[in-house]
Amino acid sequence: MKNNRTFLEKLLDGAEVERKPLWSITTWDKRFNAVEKEKQPKVIKYHYYLASELKPLIVDGGNVKLLTTNESDIWTTEELVQNNISEGEIIAIPWGGNPIVQYYKGKFVTADNRIATSNNTKILDNKFLYYFLLSKLDVILFITIFTTKSPPRKA
Repeated sequence: MKNNRTFLEKLLDGAEVERKPLWSITTWDKRFNAVEKEKQPKVIKYHYYLASELKPLIVDGGNVKLLTTNESDIWTTEELVQNNISEGEIIAIPWGGNPIVQYYKGKFVTADNRIATSNNTKILDNKFLYYFLLSKLDVILFITIFTTKSPPRKA
């Protein structure tokens, strides 16, 4: 007898899974025009640095991550960014750049990234959110192309 169960059915092995829309279990840094305001009751505000403002902030051995719109490993100090420091476990997606997804936990400042975090990590772990969004790069690319003035740069 052939087993016609899907991979997900086999993985769950009869366990119940509650499916929820992403907007109901995450908080973002901006309100999205295509999503009703009731579905976005809260946003988390961040200070956004221009790319040109980040370069003078780079310090070897710093303790605050500079979240650029590219994959990078650059840091600064609390003294240089003072009141603009944020801290948390977040997922960052550049707006209008190359479609990448970055996970970070700790102190940071950001360039022009859309930032998401789980409303409740007992329901949605931020690492799971990161891997889920990473698996949706094609969708992120599509959204980026049709919501910005210029298409993303090719790698």
